[in-house]
Amino acid sequence: MTPNTFGTSFGVCGLAQAWSTGHAVAGTPRWPADTLWIIAAVVWLATLIWYADNVIRGGRLRTEVSDPAFAPFTALIVIVPMLLGIALGGHARAAGEAVFVVALVLTVAAGSWFSGQWIVADLQLAQWHPGYLLPTVAGGLIAAGGCAVFGYDTLAMVMFGYGTISWLILGSIILVRLFTAPALSSALRPTIAIEMAPPVVAGNAWFLVNGGRIDAVAAGLAGYAALMALVQLRLFPVYRQVPFGPGWWAYSFSYAAAFSLAVNWLGAEQVPDRTAWAMALLAVLTLAVAALGVRTVRRLANASYLPSVTSTSPPPTPAIWHGPRDPPRIEDCPSRRIPLPPGEDMRITTPYGARSTADEVSAGIDLTGKRAVVTGGASGIGVETVRTLARRGAAVTLAVRDTERGRQVAEDIGRGVEVRQLELTHHASIAAFAAEWRGPLHLLINNAGVMALPSLTPDPQGWEFQFATNHLGHFALTTRLHPALAAAGGARVVCLSSSAHLFSPVVFDDINFKFRPYDATLAYAQSKTAVNLFAVAAGARWRDDGITVNAVNPGAIATPLQRHVGGKLATPVELQKTTEQGASTSVLLAASPQLEGISGRYFNDNQEAVPTDQRPADVDELNRSVAPYSLNPENAERIWAISAAAVGINE
Repeated sequence: MTPNTFGTSFGVCGLAQAWSTGHAVAGTPRWPADTLWIIAAVVWLATLIWYADNVIRGGRLRTEVSDPAFAPFTALIVIVPMLLGIALGGHARAAGEAVFVVALVLTVAAGSWFSGQWIVADLQLAQWHPGYLLPTVAGGLIAAGGCAVFGYDTLAMVMFGYGTISWLILGSIILVRLFTAPALSSALRPTIAIEMAPPVVAGNAWFLVNGGRIDAVAAGLAGYAALMALVQLRLFPVYRQVPFGPGWWAYSFSYAAAFSLAVNWLGAEQVPDRTAWAMALLAVLTLAVAALGVRTVRRLANASYLPSVTSTSPPPTPAIWHGPRDPPRIEDCPSRRIPLPPGEDMRITTPYGARSTADEVSAGIDLTGKRAVVTGGASGIGVETVRTLARRGAAVTLAVRDTERGRQVAEDIGRGVEVRQLELTHHASIAAFAAEWRGPLHLLINNAGVMALPSLTPDPQGWEFQFATNHLGHFALTTRLHPALAAAGGARVVCLSSSAHLFSPVVFDDINFKFRPYDATLAYAQSKTAVNLFAVAAGARWRDDGITVNAVNPGAIATPLQRHVGGKLATPVELQKTTEQGASTSVLLAASPQLEGISGRYFNDNQEAVPTDQRPADVDELNRSVAPYSLNPENAERIWAISAAAVGINE
């Protein structure tokens, strides 16, 4: 659950405020407003309880307000009570005023914190979206109107300035982002409707501040509001392509505030028959919001309202469905069972999601006495993987090319972490690492990798460098460590793959690009397909040894891996992850007792991926999918034979 779900109560407040405005300036009935305010309060309270439980159980209290995509929506938690306090003041002034003042203080505090956070955070322009207008712009302008209602005239002017100047600054940044940066993803596209909110909310606030008179400020705000309303007409075809979800409620408050401003102008201009005009406007608005509400309730009823990309973290001991060959370990297992084609195992799902962190998925797990090796553990998500395994008690060895950097990481973690040199494209280095290993090995995380080398580069044996590093090197290391893994009794191997595998199978007849033009993306893609196939082949071969082997897609994380593509990610910012989130699936597969015995599968976002018969165009769907050719047993046997011959391993 994400904080933009508070947009529902915010939208109902907008509709209620429109009816309240109609009653005040055009003589419309009061009872619709009172009813809607009650509904808004109930929805806000229910959402707050649901959301708080979800965040607390998921351990996201520290990370929720720093999430670049959804953090600004948390401001609605305190902005909505401001509106409720204003409405309550019309029936019980003292109580309403108290609610409003408390919410006002919290809104200003939240807006100040967010402003400071955006200054110190390493935000890229593409990460901004119109939701960033909520904490200070919406909060300040709504506060200005409320202060005017309760007679705080000077404070009303102060808050109007607070909101308006914030709008000028933040709005400029966001418009530059919308004009010049890549398009917002479908999950955030409805927030463009928020662009209409500042002029209409400011216009409504100004009418309350100046006593309902039309002046230069009111006229200027109305002019820009008209422009933004016309822009929305152009955007309707864009909005229609967005899958329904919590983001759709971004339309509701903005449009409701626009209708409120129209009603305010009817009153200010003393338009004849303004009651009838107001009733017509409010009826249209009410029908639109009601349709939104009905659709939301239906989606909630069939559990399809919240998207899986925002699924959240569970209690420390979740139940996980293992499919028909491994029945649930916990009775009444709450995890979803997703049927695959006849003859296939059931897909494994967990209560964790894309935003879960490595610390969250391993909470309560004791790895004391376990020994682990993490390749590439000196940078990116490898560091967080090492840190988490060590925090849970494992003795971790960093297998790295740069031992000096590895020692710095080990010193920083300081929990029995050691460093050993490993060069994955040199067979002698791999053989030496394996030969020097003594005793059992419980966890092997094949984390190291290279990506998108700009030109065709062979390794010392003549193999394309990405294929050699990402697959062959780890194949040689894992097979040479097989005796140590078998000695552990229940060892786990986690191989880091990528959604890029969907861009190419292994081209068995031309792995090294001798008969086709070199393409950095396709080379990287086939290397990751090979990783998946290795997990399938090794999982089948070593099942009787108690060794499980799985492939994982960590997701899009800004790390040194992207150094050959300018250090930038093509994935929309709201789908990108932190290193803590990126390491979570690796740690889950390596450490969770609930996944014992699961092997030969491909996971992403802490769920088993969904097979697809073609590469999805949508990035979100792409990240949840797996290509059947990358899990095909015949392909797996073929890649095993080629790899064994390449590295000199005999079975």
